[in-house]
Amino acid sequence: RTVEKYDPDIIIDGVSIGDTDVSGMTAEEAKTAVTEDAGQISGGLIVFTLEDGREARATLKELGMTVKDLEELTEQAADYGKKGSLVECYKILKASEKGGQKNYPVQYQITEESAGEVLAARMNSILEEPENAAIIQKDGTAVIQEDVPGEALNLEKTVAAGNDLLASGWDKKGGQVQAVLEEAQADIAAEDLEDITDVLGTYSTSYTGSSEGRSKNIESGAAHMNGILLQPGEKISASELTAPYTEENGYAPAPSYAGNEVVESMGGGICQVTTTLYNALLYAELEITERCEHSMMVSYVDPSRDAAVAEGVKDLKFKNNLENPVYIGAEAGNGTITFYIYGKEN
Repeated sequence: RTVEKYDPDIIIDGVSIGDTDVSGMTAEEAKTAVTEDAGQISGGLIVFTLEDGREARATLKELGMTVKDLEELTEQAADYGKKGSLVECYKILKASEKGGQKNYPVQYQITEESAGEVLAARMNSILEEPENAAIIQKDGTAVIQEDVPGEALNLEKTVAAGNDLLASGWDKKGGQVQAVLEEAQADIAAEDLEDITDVLGTYSTSYTGSSEGRSKNIESGAAHMNGILLQPGEKISASELTAPYTEENGYAPAPSYAGNEVVESMGGGICQVTTTLYNALLYAELEITERCEHSMMVSYVDPSRDAAVAEGVKDLKFKNNLENPVYIGAEAGNGTITFYIYGKEN
């Protein structure tokens, strides 16, 4: 009769989960209360350090800290004194009536899923990126420049180290965690380029006399399109490689064509990049799948040899229709932009 007079859905007096008194609550209410209390300490700052002193920071809230097995804890709290041996339940309930206490300790945690995006963003900004192998011109000869490995975050081990901190006498204020790194390989290795150092096509145009903004856009566009390796049958879009035309992506305002007018726009001059590439592709005899003309004549190539791009409107698209991979190299500086299409002569 003593057991039956207690509501099976209501937690008895004197029960707490971690630092949260959940007496008189349902399991769902207890879960909400414990989560809210955990939120009070989620502002703690975790410093992820590297051996050489580099560091990245994130709050526990940003890392998605939660109470481990909270569903199970609240169910246990709700069942305490209600389930199991009637004799034991009777003793528990009588003790509760006399002020007895029961605490369910909590363990805080972060997961790869909750912390992965923030950790990647914060750590990647301080890690050394791998450098792709490249084909460069040296004294008029194509030379392979070796790839260089970089650093990558081992998310699984770093999250585990974070959880070790939270489980080992953590003061609920923050802390320091040793981030775990692994070697990151370059996307393009030197061995990938060994057989494709023949120049299939090349073309140059001059941008001498261009404004500072236009020169910046041409040089930035060339950098975006430099170092592209295309496998046989692979298709590519020049707009996807160079866009978006924003300051954050390396572009500046400069004159460009809009219908029959010249207007100031972000990325003005990018069409000279794609036009130079287009002519190099023609000499390399790669398949052009999409090409658009300007609305007015341009001065840096002969008529009908231009290739305009406008984000979401015009594009230059092409395909490696050859039997072997091709590599696109670009150089821009001192008023000249040049594209090289490398491959293997049959």
